[in-house]
Amino acid sequence: MMPSLPGWQVAPLPVIGAIGSLVAYLWLYRRSKGDRPRATWSAWQVASFCAGAMVVLLALISPLDGLADILFGAHMLQHMVLLVVAPPLLMLGLPARAILRTFPRPVRRLVVRPLARSRPLHRVAGVLFNPVTVFCLFNSVLGFWHVPAVFVAAQETESLHVLEHLSFLLAGCVLWWLIVEPLRVWPRGAELSKIIFVIACHLPMLLLGQLFLAFTSLPLYATSAAGEAAWGLTPLSDQRLGGGIMFGLDMAITFTTISILFGRYLSGQERRQRALDEVLATNPQSS
Repeated sequence: MMPSLPGWQVAPLPVIGAIGSLVAYLWLYRRSKGDRPRATWSAWQVASFCAGAMVVLLALISPLDGLADILFGAHMLQHMVLLVVAPPLLMLGLPARAILRTFPRPVRRLVVRPLARSRPLHRVAGVLFNPVTVFCLFNSVLGFWHVPAVFVAAQETESLHVLEHLSFLLAGCVLWWLIVEPLRVWPRGAELSKIIFVIACHLPMLLLGQLFLAFTSLPLYATSAAGEAAWGLTPLSDQRLGGGIMFGLDMAITFTTISILFGRYLSGQERRQRALDEVLATNPQSS
């Protein structure tokens, strides 16, 4: 007989955060309608952001949250949702320029434009959103919370547990900001550089998942023995299940991202070749 799932955890912080972000987002979207010709904000972006917010909420209040306290595999699934599933949905739904244009005109003139032209701010943003900085941040967050002693401390201390979830979500959003680019970060036509960046950032996670999946012979993390027994798992099989979830889900996200970026690269090459052919056709002497 299959054990019963834990109940829903109606925690105030995730509920307030998710609902508050959705209300603010939809309010800004409504304000943007009058400026639609100058600042595009499509329905699919709204759907993407709403889906991302709901994914975060479900990861933190659904039975998955209770199951994550007793099974390492569920714990890993929850973390992967916060790290690599919700962030791309949120960033894809974030039209930064359209959002900035929803601000009142005096705010744009007195605050937004001076900040956009500030050289010190540009230098700080250049350091924070540098690919090397983001690589270090993303993988430091990933590695820190998977140190066995830190893992146990986060399980036993609620404030650390909340900080862990928040850091995963923020690190994922920073990473996907560079990939989705709500505001331009890379030079135009940098899809190949982005592909290298995506592979480099996700490679440590793939190796970590493979370590848990195949190469470890000792359970490294303390989980609920009663919970594992109820689900017919040993500590080692539970750990390997978590490794499989980490490896498989991250591999799927990475492969999909690389495929899209490579498709854009090929499309760009095709457009440039077509433009060159048109120039040569109209001016044969240039060849």
